[in-house]
Amino acid sequence: MDKPGDKSEIFQDIRHAKRLRKTLLVLSEHPGETVPKASGNASESQSIYRFWSNKTVKGTDLLASHREGVVRRCVGRRE
Repeated sequence: MDKPGDKSEIFQDIRHAKRLRKTLLVLSEHPGETVPKASGNASESQSIYRFWSNKTVKGTDLLASHREGVVRRCVGRRE
């Protein structure tokens, strides 16, 4: 089980990285929909909104995780 002390490469807490992945998956499956409609239930919507309002998760962290993935894919294509 993930604990608050567990770390990801970008986030201080591994649970934030997992929440970001889950949020992106849910929203990418339903582009153009509102969060409540895309998530399918109130609990998932609340989790997404709580993640976005979390003071320990910074916008720069979100961008860093995206940038890291893009760079990894680009480097992989050159080889």
